[in-house]
Amino acid sequence: MQLIRSRRIVVLLMGLLIWALPACELFEVDQEPPAFQVAIIAPFGDEYGNLGQSVRNGVLLAVEAQNEQGGLLGQPVRVILEDSACDYQTARAAAQSIIADEGVMFILGAVCAGASEGVAQIASDAGALQISPASVDADLTEDVTGALRPLVFRTPVTDPDQGVIAAKFVRDTLDAETVGILHAEEGDYGSVLADAFTMAFEAEDGEVVARESYDQDTSQFYEALEPVRDADPDVLYVPGYHTVINPLVSQIRAFGMFQPIVGSDGWKSANLDVNTVDGSYFPVHYYASEPRSVVATWNSLYETRYLVPPDTLATLAHDAARMLFTAVEAAGFPDPYSVSQVLETSTFDLISGQLAFDDMHNPIKSMVILRVDNGAVRFEARRFARSPDVGDLENPESDE
Repeated sequence: MQLIRSRRIVVLLMGLLIWALPACELFEVDQEPPAFQVAIIAPFGDEYGNLGQSVRNGVLLAVEAQNEQGGLLGQPVRVILEDSACDYQTARAAAQSIIADEGVMFILGAVCAGASEGVAQIASDAGALQISPASVDADLTEDVTGALRPLVFRTPVTDPDQGVIAAKFVRDTLDAETVGILHAEEGDYGSVLADAFTMAFEAEDGEVVARESYDQDTSQFYEALEPVRDADPDVLYVPGYHTVINPLVSQIRAFGMFQPIVGSDGWKSANLDVNTVDGSYFPVHYYASEPRSVVATWNSLYETRYLVPPDTLATLAHDAARMLFTAVEAAGFPDPYSVSQVLETSTFDLISGQLAFDDMHNPIKSMVILRVDNGAVRFEARRFARSPDVGDLENPESDE
């Protein structure tokens, strides 16, 4: 299956003519030959360095594969690394540097929400194209007025769409009519997921009978649990991070609440106590044991090179790079706006699943639902937030 199925590709004729013109100057003997440059802006320092390493590893495998095929538009692909430090100002400075000093007009990154926003502001002003492999904040692809940033894209499903996926799974697959919600009161993560879940669940004639928030820095959650227990919902929706899920779910069960629990992507961790959360479900962006041949091939490639399995970030970064390279080739000219048009009007077959973009450059894409069963995490299904209307996206269970 082809990586890209274009629905409508518009290429600037003038751009093609200019690109086809022969070079007018000879390069010096010691001058580096021209290359297609792509920047990775990610955290590479001590505190968050593992995140940047995953992004780098995933992108480099895509670059190597592309260069083995002759590069992009006849040029080798060259990668430039810039440290974002997971910081808004640092990421802005990194974007300014690679655009002004290196002339790079294609950026993969950043990872942390503030850093990605900083890159988006600079890239948008400079006319550079950005694809984030990690940022799920719904506002990334919009400017302060709510208007589309035409050159900003992302590969992961947004948090609001994740909440919808969970709601549809609870209503349709678990056949629940009532739900109780528990989420942390700190930050936006839990509240955004809970809001999206509530709206989608109620739209399917479900009822949220209790919604409580808790202090994730405490060790006792019973005060928040009591009104949920009294409401006696069919299912519990508990979005949150793995650092609090183990004690929280333990107390949920100890409090006599034995309903199925559906969590969020923040549950995914080697430290998740699978015995405590047995019988629960949670969505993820990538699952290494998903029964698709493309996933198995990717796992083998990555482990052969780096001696560890690929994590979600490495996979989404690899997908972002492959998607960018495919769109550049289809555009036929390294102009960010031409490449953006290809991204907007195409469907991509990626390791993390098929992807098309909506009008706000957010992925129309499925997530994997995992089930914790008898001490093991298992693949349950793939689910969409929105009904896709392109190609094989309508058959998410197929081996792409």
